[in-house]
Amino acid sequence: MAGADPEASPAERRAERAEAASAGLVVQALAKADRGFTMYLPNNPLHEKFFEDFRKRVEEHLGTYGDLTLELTHQSLLCNGETVYTSAGLRENIAFRMYADGIRSLTLEEGIEPRELRALVEIVGRSSQEADEDDVATRIWSAELPHVSYALADLPSAGGEGARAVAAPPAPDQEAAVRRYAAALAAAPPPAPPRPIAQQVFTLPEEELAALRELVAADERRTPLEDMASILEAILAAEEDTAVLGDFLEILARLCGDLLHTGRTGEAVALLSVLTAAAAAPSLPPGHAGLIEGARARVITPAVLEGFTRQLARDGGIDLAQLRLLVAALGRHAIEPFCRVLGDVPGKETRKVLIEALADAGRGLPGLFQPFLADERWYLVRNTVYILRRIGGQDSARAIQRCAQHRDPRVRKEVLLYFEESGDPGGDPVALAYLGDETPALRISAARFLARRGSRAAAERLLAVVASPAFAERAREEREVFWEALAALAPARILPRLREMLLKRRLFGQAKEIDDTACACAGLRRIGTPEAAAILREAAAAKRGEAKELVERALRALARARAQGEAAAGRAVPEADRG
Repeated sequence: MAGADPEASPAERRAERAEAASAGLVVQALAKADRGFTMYLPNNPLHEKFFEDFRKRVEEHLGTYGDLTLELTHQSLLCNGETVYTSAGLRENIAFRMYADGIRSLTLEEGIEPRELRALVEIVGRSSQEADEDDVATRIWSAELPHVSYALADLPSAGGEGARAVAAPPAPDQEAAVRRYAAALAAAPPPAPPRPIAQQVFTLPEEELAALRELVAADERRTPLEDMASILEAILAAEEDTAVLGDFLEILARLCGDLLHTGRTGEAVALLSVLTAAAAAPSLPPGHAGLIEGARARVITPAVLEGFTRQLARDGGIDLAQLRLLVAALGRHAIEPFCRVLGDVPGKETRKVLIEALADAGRGLPGLFQPFLADERWYLVRNTVYILRRIGGQDSARAIQRCAQHRDPRVRKEVLLYFEESGDPGGDPVALAYLGDETPALRISAARFLARRGSRAAAERLLAVVASPAFAERAREEREVFWEALAALAPARILPRLREMLLKRRLFGQAKEIDDTACACAGLRRIGTPEAAAILREAAAAKRGEAKELVERALRALARARAQGEAAAGRAVPEADRG
């Protein structure tokens, strides 16, 4: 196979590369016209447009560089030794169709007519099994294309010498003779059956044969969906006319919607993934990214969403792994429709997958979720807060603060969890307000939150709460948590109060004594200083029964914490510094 001349000058090499680039545009237009002839009826405007693009490319190339000669391998076309077309899939590979029929080079000569080009597109795009058994070479010869010639692979002769490559069609001065000879053969009586002779067999090198077998096997494994994805990739990469591309993308958006409506989520995801990859390609022509993004936005129509929601509501109606991929493929365009779906889907596992997928799709886009914080359905509001908790950011925090006084305590709890995980300072006023919430569990969570944050304002508020008469009526667990929070925030201020609670004797109030002992032990254990331990030991000597057991349990907890701290400190000291 001829390649670039190593002795050519730099200017000659640049000219050869320019010619190869032009040839690549011609072949690209041929491949697109081939697919257009296959996909569209002859009266379709796209059918004619693809052919016109091919004709113009050929005319421009021949006018600039003269005759165009393409050399073939089993899956590629080359010009001047450079690959100008290749495809791993055999069904749409025009190089393989011609190569498999023995063609090793194809030449388009100056003066070629549109009739010849149209016939060439139809011949290359039609397999031999569709209408007859003729191969591509025979069909080109039969079509009488005077400006199209080809060379066939050498066949071994009886003497072992390879025959010359054959060019077709016959020269014009021989054509009349060939026709007369064919007519004479038709009028002659049929000859006697020939004796069987050894046939000449066309052979390929072993490595080429192995490659062809692998390509055939891979082609047999391909599905119609993969073929369509390949066509889609080619059109997105090659189509320069934005009007034609827009029409094609509109069709594709409707197709993806129909696939989703009928439960074929995996097929819709496969096509949308091609769009995603195409939109991210660095070589994408100007304006194409906007068209692709618009097509993704039009996939989920109200009718499609309604049908898809019904499938989600059925057990096993939608593969959840495919659902996650679908949201990722739609990106920001999945947020509005699938947040609405989130309020209607009953399955817990389905909601979980949707929430996680929407959080991933909404990175950096919290504003798209904010309208759902005002929804009447508390569970949709809670799920939206959870999604924003996964996204984070100042915009999310400001939006969530507006839900702090939501009527449902489950939403208020989710708001507190947001500020706990994000560390946003806007959470301190929210937690302070929750210390007086009507829900005990939320009051407990708020006290622990403020203790972990080290809020100075919380100490005063907690002291006021524990001093109120109503505090004594609250459950012991809540009172213990409040004293623990005070011990973390103002240990020096409450140490005397805890000592008084622990050592005060009550002759006729045993239940009150046990409650006070439990609360004091919780606070002293949190303070954990030697002074706090001394108060606990003093109480252990004076207490009896359940109260004494509570104090001893607190002392054991302090001893464990001290031992763990000493062990951790020992591990932190270098080996050489240990005594």
